[in-house]
Amino acid sequence: MQEPKAPAFHGWKIVYFSCISQFFGMGFSIYLFGLFIQPMALSLGTSAGKIAWGMGIFYLVNALFGLIVGVWLDKGHAKKVMTLGSLLFAASLALLSVVSHPALAAVICALLFAPGACMISVLPCSTLVVNWFHQKQGLALGIAALGISLGGFLMPPITSFLIENYGWRAALQCLAAAIVLILTPLAWWLVIARPSDLNQQPDGLAENTAASQPKTDADGNHNLTFASLIRNRTFWLLTFTVGLLSMGSIIIITFIVPYAREIGLDTLESALLVSSFAGASFTGKFVFGWLSDVFSKRSVMVLLQVIAMFAWLPLITSNHSLLILASVVGVGLAVGGLTPIWASLIALYFGTQAFARVKGAMTLAMLICTIIPGPMGGLLFDATGSYAGAFQIALGLLPLGLLSTILLPKLTSRA
Repeated sequence: MQEPKAPAFHGWKIVYFSCISQFFGMGFSIYLFGLFIQPMALSLGTSAGKIAWGMGIFYLVNALFGLIVGVWLDKGHAKKVMTLGSLLFAASLALLSVVSHPALAAVICALLFAPGACMISVLPCSTLVVNWFHQKQGLALGIAALGISLGGFLMPPITSFLIENYGWRAALQCLAAAIVLILTPLAWWLVIARPSDLNQQPDGLAENTAASQPKTDADGNHNLTFASLIRNRTFWLLTFTVGLLSMGSIIIITFIVPYAREIGLDTLESALLVSSFAGASFTGKFVFGWLSDVFSKRSVMVLLQVIAMFAWLPLITSNHSLLILASVVGVGLAVGGLTPIWASLIALYFGTQAFARVKGAMTLAMLICTIIPGPMGGLLFDATGSYAGAFQIALGLLPLGLLSTILLPKLTSRA
């Protein structure tokens, strides 16, 4: 009698779902926020500056809530977290579409919008992929993170069309409906926290093969506490490594267009820089994710930091459009590669059992790096009449990120 066929490896479905989920979670939040500032301000009778504070609220609450979500994920509740998160995220957009006062919009942002986005985007998706992949972890993380770049590339023009033709309220309602109709059922159907929940092994390996794979001491860190993390040197080194490069990426995303106009580039050339950054980031996620599976993860992170540092130079030393374009592409590659390598290094140093808690804690620890760039660039422009100072500060901090990377410990030959 023929034996029943073993079920297909579920891990790649997790990767594709994570790509879709991050498309919604990031593409419907940070990449679209700016499109709604002006129409919401006009409709609610307030200033654009006050509406813009919503992004600060978003980053703060997202980081704080990540600590709670991390604990839930490490306990194996990914399906519930992501299904509920999709509903909260959709509800926030639907409620924002009917608000009549900016204070109410702030409350919705803090209680529903930011928590919902946190529960469906980078933190839970990275946790799922890390649980399901060990040998091909970098590649899988890179593919999953492509959803972020796709969301940033596709959703702004689509949403802009909706706002211009149907109004900002109807646009928000359309986004909410898309989440409920597409993401929510996919989350409930596809999300499985760990391979063992389906009697499978990471990477789809046979049980005897998986058992023979080498494990690091970090694999048993299921009881890792936040107090022990704060005292952990590696935790802070990796936090500085990621935080300083993230700070630079936010400065580019926020100020590259006005800076390009400042140095004489026209509107089309300035817009091309944004598209080029997004395209390079898309490529970097895949390329550096694959490289981290082939070479030492720590060495790949060093390479990424070096590329970012040298790519920044033309931004502050040249006004030539092609050199500026090459600079933006180089930084975009590095920023894109940061997402999968960061996750892989957390898994390497702290293990998969504590992955979500560690990533949530790091996100909170580097909060200053994500909040400061916007106000800093604005203040420098008000004081000097130029955005060049913000770009110079970013370049000045990148060597510190490189130093933090070099000081990361070598645990194994793959570290």
